[in-house]
Amino acid sequence: YSSAASDVYKRQDNTSTTFSGLITNSVGNALALVKNGNGTFTITGANTYTGTTTHNSGGLTINNNTALGSGNLVINNAGPLTTFGSGVGGVIFANATQINGDFSVNPTGTLTASGPVTLNGTRTITGTNANTFAFSGAIGETAAGTGVIFTSIPASIFNYSGIAPNTYTGLTSVRGNATLQLSKTAGVNAIGT
Repeated sequence: YSSAASDVYKRQDNTSTTFSGLITNSVGNALALVKNGNGTFTITGANTYTGTTTHNSGGLTINNNTALGSGNLVINNAGPLTTFGSGVGGVIFANATQINGDFSVNPTGTLTASGPVTLNGTRTITGTNANTFAFSGAIGETAAGTGVIFTSIPASIFNYSGIAPNTYTGLTSVRGNATLQLSKTAGVNAIGT
């Protein structure tokens, strides 16, 4: 899919679809991607679009490090079953991410957010399987006192790693059968400030 002008590609239905082609801008025009509906949209290719990816509802699965291009990722919760995950192990996505709503994660193996993450309000992230969702970039906040809640019914693993300190200032809560591993470089702040 290629944009012929600055536009938005919307995926909005209740069925599950896999897209393996290239999602790209045309010259001088940024393409944005919006995921609505309860179905799961799986992206398998290495994409080059530069606009924002907005995940409002349903499932968004990425099977490539650059599945979401180079723009920002915004996770909202505008509908039920908002789930973000990967269908293959070892995916590392570098997109700057803003979390505006609670959501579930469904990684295969380990799925890593290596770009900066911003919490807009205290957010709950729920693991749906016994795999790992890792943050190797810095986690910040839009307002003081923002925290994060990790929860899971299966034994999901969440991980803080990398050299960038986390700067959010609220509480970090680990509930249910979830585990939070602290693997930041020695001397780097992992649990906010």
